[in-house]
Amino acid sequence: MPAAPEDHTTISPTVEPDEEFTYDDATWVLTAAIVIFTMQTGFGLLESGCVSQKNEVNILMKNAADVILGGLTYWLFGFGLQHGTGNSPDNDFSAVGRFMVDAKPDDMGLVFSSFIFQLSFSTTATTIVSGAMAERANYNAYCVFSLLNTIVYCIPAGWVWGDHGFLKKMGAIDFAGSGCVHLLGGASALVAAVLLGPRRGRFGDGSDEKVQQMSRPTNVLLGTFTLCYFMTRKFLVDDIVNAILTALVAVTAGSGFYSAYESLVVGVTGALFACWVPAALERLRIDDPVGAVAVHGVGGVWGLLAVGLFADADSLLRLTSGRSGLFKGGGAYLLGVQALAALCIGAWSVLTSYVLLKGISYVIPIRMTELEEVLGADLMEHNLSYPDYDYDAVLAHFHSRGVDVSHVPPISHRGDWDRRIFDEYLLGKRGRHASRADGRLAAYVTNYVREMPRKFVYIPETETPVSIGLFVSDKRHLEAEQEEKGKMRFIAYIAVLVLTAAVALAGYHGHGYGGYGGHALPRPTNPQSLRTSPIHGTLADASASASKHHATAPPGLRVGAARTFRGRRVVSHSRLQ
Repeated sequence: MPAAPEDHTTISPTVEPDEEFTYDDATWVLTAAIVIFTMQTGFGLLESGCVSQKNEVNILMKNAADVILGGLTYWLFGFGLQHGTGNSPDNDFSAVGRFMVDAKPDDMGLVFSSFIFQLSFSTTATTIVSGAMAERANYNAYCVFSLLNTIVYCIPAGWVWGDHGFLKKMGAIDFAGSGCVHLLGGASALVAAVLLGPRRGRFGDGSDEKVQQMSRPTNVLLGTFTLCYFMTRKFLVDDIVNAILTALVAVTAGSGFYSAYESLVVGVTGALFACWVPAALERLRIDDPVGAVAVHGVGGVWGLLAVGLFADADSLLRLTSGRSGLFKGGGAYLLGVQALAALCIGAWSVLTSYVLLKGISYVIPIRMTELEEVLGADLMEHNLSYPDYDYDAVLAHFHSRGVDVSHVPPISHRGDWDRRIFDEYLLGKRGRHASRADGRLAAYVTNYVREMPRKFVYIPETETPVSIGLFVSDKRHLEAEQEEKGKMRFIAYIAVLVLTAAVALAGYHGHGYGGYGGHALPRPTNPQSLRTSPIHGTLADASASASKHHATAPPGLRVGAARTFRGRRVVSHSRLQ
């Protein structure tokens, strides 16, 4: 006979529709699952902000793989091993049944809402490990790990949350995943960090490269508002964030059984662990880029133990089987069961993760090569490069050492592709004539393309089609620009000649003073006209000055008259007869 709903610490597929699991219940469970899935977004921001820029996209791609690949295997066998069907001869270690999850119309809401809810926990447990493997793990090897890590998660989750689980039968409590999700993920992260070894330059290995601890602190602090100003008198972003996350992890196991002040005590204690554990890992030369071991591993252990200390007897849902924590007069039984749960989950995670990663390493190297690590996973795994990195110098250095660099993908920058898009889709092959056909848009595009920085990277002894194509494109733009400038210079030269000739002829007095072609220019009678008509005013002033000197000047002498106009000295010449 299936257990009553109130005996379940999490939603279970063994509850039948006649036990009052309604459509509203399914809607609520799905809503909660969607909220939990948003943790993938938080992990993506947090982990991408903790690594160097050249590995940001790789971290996000791993998070996507956790949902896609991990979700596939959880649907195939993970959900069945965790919960089973409820009516099969299950043992205390693992459930059996309901593989490749499907459901009948009358219980579809219950089964699939439960599946999606548990899937969100499974993907989170795997994503925790990706942070500890950041910046040095082979992406293909990680995808295999993500595909198979369902085995690591579903078995201990069934121990605590499944009806068959021996820990649940003993009274172990994990309300929201301190042990089944966070402790399990943190223990796997510790194994992965030890097997991979530290990043290049992390602990002074003689490398010239210095590990960049955090590339985007704004991503890491997104949604976080607090201070940490007691010991170092500095605002350390990683300490603040890890302390907050560890506090959240610690309270998840008993969040349904704590009072407000007890939650505060448990959270603050977990935050202190987050500040002490990373220093201990550094002394052991264990490289954990995002602090997964401290936040999830140690925080998960403390969360399970805290239930045995502070939990109140749950009389409403009877999740604690009427037991209280040690500090609430309930004795040491609950604390002992919680310690056993932490030990079993941690040991299982360490053992299975080690076997899984070691097995993968025999087929696919789990660590990137030295060249791949220096260039970054974004370039080597996803063909994305950044203008801030001097790739050509790195490639030249490794090439001089005899390292094969022919497998490095063509290097291009985002700006290069933007310029190529403008060339191919807006300007096409029309070049400079596009501005005549397309008007202001093509002219704007031409100017935008012309002003973009020309920074290309060439791989030694390797031709890059992108760079070659862009060189041809730039040459075409340069030739068109030079031709346009030549035309403008020619037009300006002709205009200057015409203007000079006009001024000279206007001052020629061969057929009359101040006249041109025998027609005298009107002399201004109003002095204000000199300001409103600068050209005529200048010519009239020149003619007047020439008349004054006519009587004394010898024939053929050019007499110049000077005046100040708009801050410049203007000189006009007249030829006297």
